[in-house]
Amino acid sequence: MSIKHLLRRTAAVLGLTLSVVQSAAAQGLPSSVSEPEFVPYVEDLQLFEQPDLSPYGRGVQPPQGWFGSVEFINWTVGAPGDSAIGNDAVPVQQVYGRSTYTVTSGSLTHAQVAQNVALPAGTVSTIVPGTSGTMVNSYDQFNSNENTFNADWTSGSRFEFGRINDGLGWFVSTFTLGTQTQDNTLSNVSINFANQPVGFVDIVGAPGTINAGQVNPSGFVGDGFDDDLDGDGVYGRFGRDRGVAPGFGNPLDGIPDVESQGFPNVPVDWDDAVTLPTIFSTLITSNKTGVWGVETNRMYRLDWSPRGGVWELFAGPRYLNVDDTYTVEAIARNTNPQYYQNPLGDSYWATEAQNNLLAGQFGGRWSFQRERWQVSVETRLFAAANFQNVQQNGVFGSLNDTVVPPQTGAVGTNTIPRRDDVVNMQLPSSFRSQVNIVEFSPGMEMRFNLKYQVFRSVYLQLGYTALYVDNVARASKMVQYQLPGMGINTDNNKEGLFMNGVNLGVVINR
Repeated sequence: MSIKHLLRRTAAVLGLTLSVVQSAAAQGLPSSVSEPEFVPYVEDLQLFEQPDLSPYGRGVQPPQGWFGSVEFINWTVGAPGDSAIGNDAVPVQQVYGRSTYTVTSGSLTHAQVAQNVALPAGTVSTIVPGTSGTMVNSYDQFNSNENTFNADWTSGSRFEFGRINDGLGWFVSTFTLGTQTQDNTLSNVSINFANQPVGFVDIVGAPGTINAGQVNPSGFVGDGFDDDLDGDGVYGRFGRDRGVAPGFGNPLDGIPDVESQGFPNVPVDWDDAVTLPTIFSTLITSNKTGVWGVETNRMYRLDWSPRGGVWELFAGPRYLNVDDTYTVEAIARNTNPQYYQNPLGDSYWATEAQNNLLAGQFGGRWSFQRERWQVSVETRLFAAANFQNVQQNGVFGSLNDTVVPPQTGAVGTNTIPRRDDVVNMQLPSSFRSQVNIVEFSPGMEMRFNLKYQVFRSVYLQLGYTALYVDNVARASKMVQYQLPGMGINTDNNKEGLFMNGVNLGVVINR
């Protein structure tokens, strides 16, 4: 056989073999190649396949396609800084008390303050009638400095979802924390206001209501008239004790008389008005903080290096919401004789500071995998416009229009006392305030995670997250203690907030 015929036959056999192989390969192709997926790249996940941990070539390749995670988070939320319960500019002030009272023209003891009840007949006091003078209050009242809260743990969840292919992708991340609630119950708390309540008091009993030998009515049952604290015979807003003056046959009995026709009305004796104490027998304070946020990022994956790990850069908008609420329930004893100590009881006020942070952020992520273990570090830097909405509402003296039960026991009960009258405000008094402020709030976030690869696309993750943001409004710091409507202190709306804690969850294909 010639070489020419041999070459022809060999070529024919090879051609026939290639044709058969090609036909068989075409018949064995899966139908999915020609049919598009409803959601692209989902079939490539193969969640429960064994992972490819081969060290050959370039080693474990970074995942492509869809990815996501769901995590349980347990974080602490920073508490607001310590602050006084009361006006910072008035840490201490003198208020009316039950000890010795002093006027510019001399000293008045309890017996003298009680008009002539326990003094010799015909004697008003050692102060010359008609002498005026301003009473110097008898004891110091301090703000409470026990407005302290702690950074407690609270739990929540975090979800992430995204896709990356050929080094370019995007992802969305959101988290929610449960409301952190802290309560404090305090006893015998005094609160100073920028303009402390001023008024007249009625704690001196009428003649005949005091047991023999008593120089001061221990029950503070009152006689229905303003007390003549400066001893000049004029009883605050109720006039003077005319006694045996022309046209009056009444004795000097410590009771103001109606002026006769032709006599001018006696003006209000403001020297009998005093700064009133504001001491609450029970004060319940509560601070609640809720935090949630969402972010959307464009992601870029740099060229992968098996020794240097995987580097990813991302940037995008971010929203963070911090809702802080501070409430106070202030209770004063509604019984004799304690009721007179605080004309503002019972009271309630609540302040809510909503922080709406709209930010632009950029960040990066580095991850490194060896066999089934992977470590990753993420960081985010953001700058936000913080749209603060602060609201406040409450009521002062909600029980001031109720009758105080009379004193029982040794002291006479023929007079039902009334609450002290406040002349620089009306009680009860409800109030409501609202302000809107825009602040610049920078911040940053750090994440450290350790993952274990269970299947090809399934990981278990344990990590730590720390988040800090500046210039956040905290409600307890923004209460303006002034009468009659409290107020919002817009100068105290910039406080740092730090949150941190652990996260545990499942990661898919990342």
